[in-house]
Amino acid sequence: MENKQDFLTYLGQYGIEAKKALGQNFLYDEALIERVLEEALDLPLDNVLEIGSGAGSLSRVLAKHAQKLVSIEKDESLGHLLQDLGSACPNASFILTDATQLDLSFLFTDDEKDSLHIVANLPYYLTSELISQLILELPQAQAMLFLVQKDAVPRLSGVEGDGKSKSKNQGWISKWISCYGTLKPLQTVRRDKFFPEPNISSQFILLEPDMNFKRRNFLMRHGDLLLHTIKLSFGQRRKSLVNCLDQVGLKDRALLWLQETGKSTTERAENLDSDDFISLTKFLFL
Repeated sequence: MENKQDFLTYLGQYGIEAKKALGQNFLYDEALIERVLEEALDLPLDNVLEIGSGAGSLSRVLAKHAQKLVSIEKDESLGHLLQDLGSACPNASFILTDATQLDLSFLFTDDEKDSLHIVANLPYYLTSELISQLILELPQAQAMLFLVQKDAVPRLSGVEGDGKSKSKNQGWISKWISCYGTLKPLQTVRRDKFFPEPNISSQFILLEPDMNFKRRNFLMRHGDLLLHTIKLSFGQRRKSLVNCLDQVGLKDRALLWLQETGKSTTERAENLDSDDFISLTKFLFL
């Protein structure tokens, strides 16, 4: 489905109206989705997890290219539409629940996780939370493809943009993403490719995993502690690492780590890389 009017007719058949409270902006251009998948991922795919089935445009294209698709949707009013889509695509299963309330690691076997791809059209208000959860619970994923608001990309990448310097865009989420791998910005999607139209354009981003065994293994074994360390380190914006960790009684340990690693005692979390955060996590908690 590429035509907006056809899409509106399709929604009308099920009596569906987008819910602003859920941040619903349905991407309807399946030809565009097809092009992005071909550019970003090595098709066909084995196992795919989709967060946010929506009206099924992305799901329908994914089902064409995946051996197994598991798609999660919070909005129960979309149940009838997704049930019909599941009947038409026997390799796809739809779960009506809030993904943030699930432990997503239980959806796939260990073997399936090794060939897993994650795809999601993320609402702005849940972008950081869902990306964080997916990396924590499914760090084995071969790649993660997200559609996000374009102005969120610099913050997720930790680079200059959206009127902010690189320093200001370096936050806990960009550092957490870097512990998984690298973020690659892909195609921008115009507002008129959605219904209803959002206020700004969106952009696909691809997260590709770091294939270094030690870093990847640490993320899988101690991801919860690593994320905790990163968040503590950014507990107070524009404060030194020592001052941030002082808030939780870890000032002396932080000073000792900085001294042992040859770093300044005024170092800030924004200047640390993934290896630094792994080292700091080991020093503080393991």
